[in-house]
Amino acid sequence: MARILLVSSGRGRENTLGNAALENLGLGYLASFLTGNGCEIGIIDQSFDPCLDADLVTVVSHEQVDLVGISSMTWCSDEAISGARAIKQACPSVRLVAGGAGPTAFPEYFEPHFDYVVVGEGEVTMLGIVRGELGRGIIRAERNTVWNGLPLPVHPRSLVDGHKLHMRGTWPMARSEQLPVSLSGSRGCPNACSFCLSEAMWGRRVIKRSPGDVAIEIEILVGLGYNSFDFTDLNLNLDAGWLIGLCDAIRERGLNKKAIFGGLWNPAITKRMDEVIPACAAAGFVMLSIGVESPNQMGRARLNKQKSDTDATFRVFEMMADVGITTRMLFIVGSPGQTETDIEEMVDFATASRTSELRISIHTPFPGTRDWADAEIQRRITTRDWALYDTAHQVMRSELGDVAGARLHVLSSFYNSARYRENRAALIAKNPAFEVGYRQLEGGFLVANNLIEPANRLV
Repeated sequence: MARILLVSSGRGRENTLGNAALENLGLGYLASFLTGNGCEIGIIDQSFDPCLDADLVTVVSHEQVDLVGISSMTWCSDEAISGARAIKQACPSVRLVAGGAGPTAFPEYFEPHFDYVVVGEGEVTMLGIVRGELGRGIIRAERNTVWNGLPLPVHPRSLVDGHKLHMRGTWPMARSEQLPVSLSGSRGCPNACSFCLSEAMWGRRVIKRSPGDVAIEIEILVGLGYNSFDFTDLNLNLDAGWLIGLCDAIRERGLNKKAIFGGLWNPAITKRMDEVIPACAAAGFVMLSIGVESPNQMGRARLNKQKSDTDATFRVFEMMADVGITTRMLFIVGSPGQTETDIEEMVDFATASRTSELRISIHTPFPGTRDWADAEIQRRITTRDWALYDTAHQVMRSELGDVAGARLHVLSSFYNSARYRENRAALIAKNPAFEVGYRQLEGGFLVANNLIEPANRLV
């Protein structure tokens, strides 16, 4: 039996409320698949259990590990490489595998330091590596249809430490003081937004699990003590029939009385919203993040986003407010061609809507995305410090100049608006538990990409 250690890079970004990261869902699914195929798995998720390279070496040596898989986002690529070097120097016979968004985006950067670099989905590929069926170097994985049938992930931790409050804005903390655990009902996205790595990581063909299988996973995790769940599906509402089926399965098992849910919502998809939104509310959805990105079609076109109907988008926010679902509107500032006029349109759009919360990311040309491949954007990039690639830092020159200032202007305008206070009062009236979350939000913890730093605070 192979002894495998899976490591999630990223020693965490400590802030005044504790660690803001989520558990590495990909390693959970990978561990489940490998365990089912006879492997013995250990997981170190450095978002919660940060350790030095020397500590990793100690674990590998003491546990007599045969293979180490290190998952890395772009921003912690150098940390992953540092850990790999330390392990290889101390334990040269241990095979090293790199995977995740970073290695998928620019595998050549990792190749000198790892025996294998997996591009894309990892389950079947990792099993082939374990069995010695695949050659060393960069491996471009085929789409993994086996994942669709996984019964549940083996999560790195059975429960999150209670003192670490979650960073999900206005989630009702009175019902949950743990980080929401992420889960996924589908992989892939038919769209190809210029700033997103999904096309390279998962492909554009969507693979969906059955609603019943997802409900079973939730039920098992509820039994372990989880009661907050965050769907990582890029377009939770991509298939209205599937989402309604999921909501039905959650209610049939009584899980809506034991857990709360959030997810990512595509505002350009408005089919059957009169059915879908009430179904979500009945199933226990309390927060949905809606990726508007830009209020005008030209801005969305620059990001290769779908066209959206402004009236229909506003209607979605209205309907969610009516059923008591709090919404997080998402914008991007600093994209090429964006002007001060665009920023003022963001202010008007946000303050006119019934959204409950506003999050703004700074445009970041991540390696492996369409933006990264754009020659003009390449000329604008000012740093290759991967630690800054997190949508909270400006890493390229913009027509706006002061992108952070533009971001602060939109946030200030929104959170000081009478409409926001009206939205806040209406939601708290429907669900008093949200008041704690709003107090945290308004206390200065307005964040981009779940990061809380002085530069991101609205004071």
